[in-house]
Amino acid sequence: GPRQYPVLRNAWTMLASAYWHGLHGGQHLAFLSVPLWLAAEAAAEGALGRYFGVPLEQLGGWKGSLLRGAQWVLKMRAFEYLSMGFVLRGAAATLHFWASVHFCLHVLPL
Repeated sequence: GPRQYPVLRNAWTMLASAYWHGLHGGQHLAFLSVPLWLAAEAAAEGALGRYFGVPLEQLGGWKGSLLRGAQWVLKMRAFEYLSMGFVLRGAAATLHFWASVHFCLHVLPL
């Protein structure tokens, strides 16, 4: 994919990875949700970097520790949420689960 479109590159990579892991609809849904999270993470890091004047990984003190900790917690919750595509495998079962939690970790990055 073109370098100037990282979300598109991530989507192609995740699509290839989903195919590699097998033809299960839930896995495809999980993999194709990853670019949304990567784009949201990049946007949040950019906004925080502009706000504090330094990149998030260079922000020191308790603010840096707190923000990096919050970023880690959100990333782990996203992994848990998206992993249901691998646990349930089927697209219908995965969508049913995500609907039961109101697609909360699809809405949050938007």
